[in-house]
Amino acid sequence: MTRMLSLLAPLSLALLAACGDKAGSDTGAWWETGDDGSDEDSEGEDDDLDDEDDEDDEDDEDDEDDEDFEGDEKLFWGEIEGDGGLVGYFEASDGEVACDMEAEIETIASASSCSACDAAYELTLGELEVFDDQDGACSASGYDSLGGTTLGVGYAGESLYLDLGDGFSQVEDGYVESEDGALFFGMGTEGEGDEDDEDDEDDED
Repeated sequence: MTRMLSLLAPLSLALLAACGDKAGSDTGAWWETGDDGSDEDSEGEDDDLDDEDDEDDEDDEDDEDDEDFEGDEKLFWGEIEGDGGLVGYFEASDGEVACDMEAEIETIASASSCSACDAAYELTLGELEVFDDQDGACSASGYDSLGGTTLGVGYAGESLYLDLGDGFSQVEDGYVESEDGALFFGMGTEGEGDEDDEDDEDDED
């Protein structure tokens, strides 16, 4: 009996040592590794960083828009694409938007009354939508009555012709551009304040 106990004692110690090594090497349990939410926390932090990046991008876009409206600007504009498009008026004073309105083009038909034009169209406009109107600037522009009317637009090369109810005539400060099947036109003054800034820079040089 004593000999058996002496043989079993080393075996018991060996088994205990082996169990202890296995317990110490088990690092996959959630209560030891912290896997019970640490990954979710890091994902949450990543989402917060993404949201902050999106907000920064929006702020940058707003800053760029503000830079586009420096100085004074009065622009009657339009774009024709396919069977529709938009016509609108924009006005800014001292970098602040004074008037911003537009109407959808509901129908487009060919116009034959512009003999000087390479092509001309009659645009029937829908209801005018006003986005900004400071101190009656839209009404003062005279373009606030365009909603629901028919507008004639034509071009010859890069020259713009308009018919606002009294026949087609060439617009001296107008422009016409075509890109990817769309026609863009407009007339007015753009960024007068920017021109003054460029003159100042030339004087400094």
